[in-house]
Amino acid sequence: MNQCPKRAIETAHGFIAGFLVLFNLIMPALVYPALYTIVPVLSGAGIMARIVRFIVKAALMLSALFLSYRVLHRGLRIRAIERLAVLTSLTHFGFWRRYRAPVAARATIVSREKEIMTDRARMTLS
Repeated sequence: MNQCPKRAIETAHGFIAGFLVLFNLIMPALVYPALYTIVPVLSGAGIMARIVRFIVKAALMLSALFLSYRVLHRGLRIRAIERLAVLTSLTHFGFWRRYRAPVAARATIVSREKEIMTDRARMTLS
């Protein structure tokens, strides 16, 4: 786990923070009022209306997260967006350390990988 030899592991901390801020600004101001006019049942006060409203809001958030992550992934091809993603990642800073498996665990992982490769070689020869 986390044994990248090129130390290229980055996480999108800035993306998540930015997404949450934008989602909480845009959805209540634009999407929810339009949604309540389209589906008037959601504006009810009963328990069923609250449950349906919760499910709809969760589905909207997951859909927006999925789509925005796809846009970020495509946007990483642009140097400015890639640099912004790197600079807003906490793994860029020295105080945020990467997980390093203990030496014994790394040796176990490497020996297990060698066993798997040997088994595969034997299977192709026979």
